[in-house]
Amino acid sequence: MTHTQSELPAKRVELLKELLPSARRIAVLADSSNTGQLASAEAGAKCLGVELQVLEFKRAPYDYDNAFAEAVRAKAQALLALGSANFVPARRQITELALKHRLPSMFHHSLWAEFGGLISYGPNFVNTFRRAAEQVGMVLNGRKPAEMPVEQPTKFELVLNRASREGGRVQREPGPPGEAPEPRPLDGRGEGNRAAEAPRRRHRTAGAGVPGP
Repeated sequence: MTHTQSELPAKRVELLKELLPSARRIAVLADSSNTGQLASAEAGAKCLGVELQVLEFKRAPYDYDNAFAEAVRAKAQALLALGSANFVPARRQITELALKHRLPSMFHHSLWAEFGGLISYGPNFVNTFRRAAEQVGMVLNGRKPAEMPVEQPTKFELVLNRASREGGRVQREPGPPGEAPEPRPLDGRGEGNRAAEAPRRRHRTAGAGVPGP
């Protein structure tokens, strides 16, 4: 199994731009682990005429308060957090800072939206891990890895956190018609109607009742 993590940031920039057509500057949280993702985001931003303010963390512990203060000083209008395992321990702090500073935030995994981030777009990791486990089983049963095809995720989720949108007073600005359909809501347990899943991309809304660790 292979991931398209380094290819999706450009799409996330595009989705932020669709949500906020007047946005001209987007702050980006980055570190040394996601240089490929940053290159993708920069390419996408260039095509859309958007300036990226890269907030790159060089060493731990990461000073998120200072990074957000810098984003506000630079008049960033949105936030894109690149995927990094180093950001996970501060997931709640990052989403709360985004809300505090009224920065519409985009992430790579739906759990970030359930923690308070505005929107996420990325592979359905549950399906990816399940498929990886199936492939491990094939190898244990005698299948040669060299004979197994390289696979990429085929299901992607677009998740909008309704509570964060309302709490941060973020409203979709009018713009040209886009292709992104309306996200579908989650119930109070954070679960959607899986039977309604689109074959390639799932859209859902994280409501105020979504629990977080």
